[in-house]
Amino acid sequence: MHSDMMRDYLAEMREQMDRIERAVLQMEAQGSSTGTVDPNTINSIFRAFHSIKGTSGFFEFKKIVSIAHQAETLLAQIRSGEMAFKNEMSDAFVQACDCIRNLVDSVEASGAESGHEEFAARVIEGFKKFSPIIEPVAQGVSWGLFPKKAKAAPPKRNPDLTPAMLSHFVSSTGQSINRICEDLRASSNGEASRKILSDLEALAEGCQVLGLEQTQRFFLKCQSFLSEAPTPDRNTVLASVLSRANASLAQLPDESSLDALMQALVLPNKTPETENQSREFESGFRSERQDIRIATSKLDSMMNLVGELVVAEALVTQHKDLIGHVGPGFLSAARHLGKIVRSMQEVALSMRMVPLSSVFQRINRLVRDLSNKSGKKVRLSIHGEETEVDKTIAELIVDPLVHIMRNAVDHGIEKSEERLRVGKNETGEITLTALYSGNEVHIVIEDDGGGLSRERIIKRAVAQGLIADGQELRDDEVWELIFRPGFSTAETVTDISGRGVGMDVVRRNISSLSGRIDVQVKPGRGTRFILRIPLTLAIIEGLIARIGGVHFVVPMMDSTQSLRHSAVGMTRMTDGGTLAQYRDQFFPVVSLAELLKIPQARETITEKSLIVQVKHSGKTIGVIVDELLGNQHIVVKPMGGLVAKTPGVSGCTVMGDGGVALILDVGHIAQLVSYDEVPREANRQVVGSGVHI
Repeated sequence: MHSDMMRDYLAEMREQMDRIERAVLQMEAQGSSTGTVDPNTINSIFRAFHSIKGTSGFFEFKKIVSIAHQAETLLAQIRSGEMAFKNEMSDAFVQACDCIRNLVDSVEASGAESGHEEFAARVIEGFKKFSPIIEPVAQGVSWGLFPKKAKAAPPKRNPDLTPAMLSHFVSSTGQSINRICEDLRASSNGEASRKILSDLEALAEGCQVLGLEQTQRFFLKCQSFLSEAPTPDRNTVLASVLSRANASLAQLPDESSLDALMQALVLPNKTPETENQSREFESGFRSERQDIRIATSKLDSMMNLVGELVVAEALVTQHKDLIGHVGPGFLSAARHLGKIVRSMQEVALSMRMVPLSSVFQRINRLVRDLSNKSGKKVRLSIHGEETEVDKTIAELIVDPLVHIMRNAVDHGIEKSEERLRVGKNETGEITLTALYSGNEVHIVIEDDGGGLSRERIIKRAVAQGLIADGQELRDDEVWELIFRPGFSTAETVTDISGRGVGMDVVRRNISSLSGRIDVQVKPGRGTRFILRIPLTLAIIEGLIARIGGVHFVVPMMDSTQSLRHSAVGMTRMTDGGTLAQYRDQFFPVVSLAELLKIPQARETITEKSLIVQVKHSGKTIGVIVDELLGNQHIVVKPMGGLVAKTPGVSGCTVMGDGGVALILDVGHIAQLVSYDEVPREANRQVVGSGVHI
């Protein structure tokens, strides 16, 4: 099998699964709130399963074809009104998605849909509970709708074709034909024609299942007629023929009248005017293409090249040999080049940006399953799913969101009877929101449960030896304890949560993204987690600082302000560290010159020293630098070899003069600083000049 074809198939299958799952959850919500389901939602699920069946049939993946076909059968009955939708059906469709995902994973791993026979059989049995015309899979019978032969014999008339089934087929096919005729008359581009071709193929496959050979040939002939070269003339002829087909369908199972209709699929004589219209229409059909799939590795390579271009542009325009030899023409050309490079940079970044909708959709499914498993009524509201982040970030935030949602359902949301007792709605509300804030994306997870219990957290922390009994802690320090490895306030371990590993993963993953987590608690009213993450990891905005002969970059998302030494009170702590006081706030400071043993740096703090105040994971520290050179966007480069694990450094970048600047890892620096002697009253009262330990 051609690798490109298989790669496209796998990508399409996963996209279709996401589309089905999203629509099924939407259908379930509609049924719960209004008792009725939007027909467009049902149609979208039907079309997705049909696409899965058609594409998988080409590769002869029989299990996938069978599951998709049975799902189609049940959806067809719902679409026609023969059967009402029930929320219990959602489980059957969701299970079908899970099974097809497993089979697709098997195809990716081995090239064949091996295993999962029992799961697939359970899925079809689940459909069988709602539709008597669905046949279960018998033991020892091979999977698939069609026998695996090079040239299969034409299918015979289905002996089980009942008058009711035939009436349903005629009715649903008539509706499809009317819709196709409307599309043909309104069609003005190739995309619409591709949809019509897909609909005709679906009708032909339905005829094959029922054994209506002549009707199947008629729809295949219509498909072939349109696909030769879609033009206004062909649309008109096909719409006319299809509109007359309804009368022939009413005579089924007699198919003899369809022969005359197939003979009518002939184009009229063309005039020069219609010839030009057809040529323009056909040209539009061939050129219509909205998107293509590109391997992520190619995007990464292009991003690296654009980064190199940014550096090369700075090296050329700021080269020392140009000093004193630059004329107005060169400056104008350099500005134009810089504009083009910045535009390329923005385009390259945007190509890696993906909406959070796919991530949020997985969370929607997770909350649904957790609600059913825990026996709690929970509703998830999603806002800002169109917000875009770098593809790498989108992949890495899935685990943190999963763990936070597990805790929200298991620990945060109360049982219905408890919620009613305290005057709340019996259904718990969890809100998932994404929004832009400068160069960051804020993802907010908020529930209306009981909120984190300060007393329980402190009691458990004392029991685990994390803090001393009677130790005073601010609220933010208490909430910080839940991110310790192995920490949990759960009395019992469940299959949802309670082992104390989830929030540790949250902190680790968010820190790896150079992000931060804020926790806000309203006792008895709920908890809010705010994940602050950068839009992209490839290019960041940084504050350029000099320490001795070395340049550093402080990420702007971590820095809060810069202070002159003269405006800050300084003193030495008993452990040898330095403590600063600015207005009503105390915070420890660290000298990078001492930490990294930087040559030519000032060994002591002087009046000319500057303090850059940074904040990470609720900790505020000051970084002492010699000089600030401004802020700019930089291309992040990884560090390798012997310097890969330099403390306090996460990467590097190439400056305009060709020099290298190190990017500070504020999170790691914060871990190296002692907080044991920082006065806790600092944030609650204004202190006079000087610091008193």
